[in-house]
Formats: sequence, structure tokens, C-alpha cells
Amino acid sequence: MSSEVNVYIVYNTSVKSVSCQEIRAVIRSSHPNWLIEGDGRSYFTVGLYDWAPVRVYSSTEQTDQEEAQEMADSLELAGVPASEILKIRQTNARFEINWDFKEDPDPVPETAELIFDIAKIIVGLTDGVPLVDGNRLLSFSDSPWEQILPS
Repeated sequence: MSSEVNVYIVYNTSVKSVSCQEIRAVIRSSHPNWLIEGDGRSYFTVGLYDWAPVRVYSSTEQTDQEEAQEMADSLELAGVPASEILKIRQTNARFEINWDFKEDPDPVPETAELIFDIAKIIVGLTDGVPLVDGNRLLSFSDSPWEQILPS
């Protein structure tokens, strides 16, 4: 079992360009009781209680496009619809939500729901495609803990 979860929201900045600070502001206004740390220029951390174990960061590196192509190839082989594959292939940026269980002194299942909620916000703002560990789509109609927590 992996000791961390990575949720990627890949998107095309020519369709919608959103900064990490904008994402942070929306999260802060929609979830005022969450603990949010960092200035949000390129990353920030989020938590539910007295610790912020979830890191959210943005990237527009060339390697993001290359990784998106690899993810699209894997997902295409797994039978993901062509429209989603095309959308992934056209991406040039991503937000990554990372939760490392080893660095979290008190991992709780509610953190999976927090990641799920953050992903929904980012997808809504970027019109991006949410991926879990780069090899499967995140479905907002299913239980977050079953999709996000590794088996």
C-alpha cells in the first residue's frame, strides 16, 4: 500500500487560467473552519483540525504536459471515453493535491473527504479533469474514501 495519495486536476490554461491564490480564496470562503496555511502563491496546505496535512500546489511545467500524455495513454487503454482522453491531452497545467500518511501524525478518513471537496472546487474553477494517482478518473458521484484511500 502506498503511503500517499495524489489527486491531479489537469486543465488547459487557454480555456481557464486560475491561480493558486484564487483556489485558496475560494476554499477559505466556502470552508471557513478549515485550517489553511501558506500564502498560496504556488502552494498551500489544508487540514480539518490542528494540522494541515494536505498540500495543494500548481504547476505549468513542460513535464506536466508530458505526464498528462502518459496518463491519457493509460486511461485510453483502460477504456476511458475519448472525450475525456482528448481533454487530458490538451492540458498544459495542473493542480496537485497531496496527502502523505507518513507525515500526518493523526490520519483520519475525513481527510479523504477534504481532498474530494478541494478537487471539486478546483475542477469547477478550471474545467479540468480530476485524476487519482494519474491512473484513474475521480468520480464525484462515488464515495470519496473508496476512491482516494489506497487499497
